Amino acid sequence: MDVPCYDDSWTYSSFTGKCYKEMMDSKKLTWDKAKEQCSKFLEGVSTAKVRLLQVRSKEESMTVARIMQQAGFMEAVWIGARRGAGTAEFKWDDESETADLSFFDWSGGAGPGDCIEFSYETDTNQDTSKWGLQLNIQNVDCSFERAYYCEHEVLRCQNPPGGFDEQTMRFEPSTTVPRALVTAVCKPGKFMVKKNKPPAISGPDVNTTLKEGQYYCDGTRIGSGAADPMKFQTQFKYSGYPVTECDTVRCSETELQNMKPKNALLASARNYGTDKAYGPQQVNEFNYFGNVITVRCMPGYLFPDRVVEKEVFCGLKKGSETEGQYFGYSGTVLPLPDECEVTTCMFENAILKPEHNMESEFMANNATGVWKNLTKHEGKPYALNAELRFFCQSGYETVNQNSDLNITCSNSGIWTPQLIGCIEITEKLPASSDGRFHGTKEEAKSAKQVSSIMFILIIIFLGFIVILDLTTVGRDTKTLVTNMKLQKKRIQLQSQRRQAEKEVSYNLTDSELQIRNRSD
Repeated sequence: MDVPCYDDSWTYSSFTGKCYKEMMDSKKLTWDKAKEQCSKFLEGVSTAKVRLLQVRSKEESMTVARIMQQAGFMEAVWIGARRGAGTAEFKWDDESETADLSFFDWSGGAGPGDCIEFSYETDTNQDTSKWGLQLNIQNVDCSFERAYYCEHEVLRCQNPPGGFDEQTMRFEPSTTVPRALVTAVCKPGKFMVKKNKPPAISGPDVNTTLKEGQYYCDGTRIGSGAADPMKFQTQFKYSGYPVTECDTVRCSETELQNMKPKNALLASARNYGTDKAYGPQQVNEFNYFGNVITVRCMPGYLFPDRVVEKEVFCGLKKGSETEGQYFGYSGTVLPLPDECEVTTCMFENAILKPEHNMESEFMANNATGVWKNLTKHEGKPYALNAELRFFCQSGYETVNQNSDLNITCSNSGIWTPQLIGCIEITEKLPASSDGRFHGTKEEAKSAKQVSSIMFILIIIFLGFIVILDLTTVGRDTKTLVTNMKLQKKRIQLQSQRRQAEKEVSYNLTDSELQIRNRSD
């Protein structure tokens, strides 16, 4: 048995890359109990994450149905998707990912029931008269008891030999699981570079029955009996011929340069796949597949639709895997305009309204240095750097506390600052150049109150410290006096004891002298 499952009671599918366990010997269980049984199945034996069935595509659900059919199992089983009470979205039980089951012909979860059962039935195809499988799912109450299958994923082959480049290549199909035969192909926007076929090499990872570019995911069990499926040793095998390199598709650099409007420049590019950015000094790399190129008008110019820049995308030409083509991006329509026009500002954006509280008469300097007094606009755009001066009505002022407001036509074709009108004059308050009011700095009352309270608390705290210190000093003084008295008594007792010893000694000496005199 060369499959990466625990033992032969499990069924392996190289299409899904999963091992399946039929739970026919167990009684039917509620969804929660079935989930618990699956999670405990290889507990203490393997780190494999065993769970209820998960079917994520029509092909995978058909594979599961065929496995059940081959086992003679025709009962409805739980799948590992559930929704919370009162919600409409089903999610896989072992993660937060939404369970997309739109490939099934079902109600989408309408009606009661927060768990899902999966079943199949055989039916004849009217066109071919052959038997086929009809797949069904239905949301039911989670407290119902159903049969169940358990599954777990297996280890995949990694580190393909033979010059496979993960940055530019991918496998088809993408599941590199044991027993899977896959082919190395270039990623979208890449193409195989045709080179002379190198000689084949030999080695432990070579299978000469494979064609050039093919890979087979092989593997070895650690024992002949039951074994931890997570210790299955996977290994890629290939033909022995190194795979051909993949190069990036490029759109025409000449076409990009010709596409650039007059008074515009190719400002920058960013690849939407790799997020690599290109600056204005790397224009020769702007035309790589996947790049979004920014075409920007020079300062003082605008596109006819009054925007400063547009974006162009280098993608694949329809029906081709090797040819690039430019497409409009983020609302851009090709071809681009022939030129960027000199910036102007629309007079419609500088029309006075009653709520502006401004005089009807204003002044205009259309970038000529000559000011005109006007009561209405002349009905045509203003030139770049044109200036308009509006006057506040009596009793009103600008946010900067001025009686007039000057606005200028900027490079982007917008009047700056914006025409926002005048406000009613209030008490004269100091304001900075940006229009922000700055009142007299004054400490908040609440701050004063807090400071007073803190001061009182500090005084009380210091008072407690002084009282504690006085108490400690009095106690220490009393102890010192007591010790001195005791020391004095001890000295007196020692003195009396010495005096008594001397008297005894004198008495003994007198007695000895009397005895000696008698003897003589």
